[in-house]
Amino acid sequence: MTMTEPTLPGVHVRVLPVDETEADQSALSPDERQRAARFAFAADRRQYVTAHGMARSLIAELLGADPAGLRFAAGGGKPRLIEPAVADLDLSLSHAAGIAACAVSFGGLIGIDVEPLARRVAPRVARRFLATDEAAWLEARPPECRPEDFLALWTLKEAFAKALGLGIQVGFGRFSLRPDPPRAIHLPREAGAARAWRFAQWRPTPLHVAALAWRDGLCGERLGKV
Repeated sequence: MTMTEPTLPGVHVRVLPVDETEADQSALSPDERQRAARFAFAADRRQYVTAHGMARSLIAELLGADPAGLRFAAGGGKPRLIEPAVADLDLSLSHAAGIAACAVSFGGLIGIDVEPLARRVAPRVARRFLATDEAAWLEARPPECRPEDFLALWTLKEAFAKALGLGIQVGFGRFSLRPDPPRAIHLPREAGAARAWRFAQWRPTPLHVAALAWRDGLCGERLGKV
């Protein structure tokens, strides 16, 4: 697994650490600030503010716009830029303990996910969210490797589901992926041709794993239209 961010045409990725310093909320919308204020734990609030502020900063740089002037709406399970309107721009956000990430794509669906490597999931819980062949692959791995192997697989599946804009509603048992190298084994019919998908995985810090899923040239199309 590489330590560097992936390079894909039309794809821009940014990852930032989240520390105990309160993140700047000046560019966020009133709705984003209200949502940030509702988090019960300060760490969750900082992750949310960092991710959304970073997304505004990245998109503003790419478009030559004011970060505070960007307007977003919820749609298709992910934030959608509505002002300025850019037809082929897709956005995905992720945040976890100590880290936040965003990915922007021009001309393709995009999904990103980050997880701390220290996260542990009970095997019975893991099997609930894996395809049958994925569970068999994980079971065949050396026991000492399974926790990190599961996280590598899980972040890929999360990134793919986010790219579709469905999250866990897509049904994680309906598709099968593999890490190292990151690739699709089989995808649900509504995802379109497997050859249109690209996957990448890396460690943005020694303590985290990140994954990216990108569907080339089909940005804006939703399930049932492929």
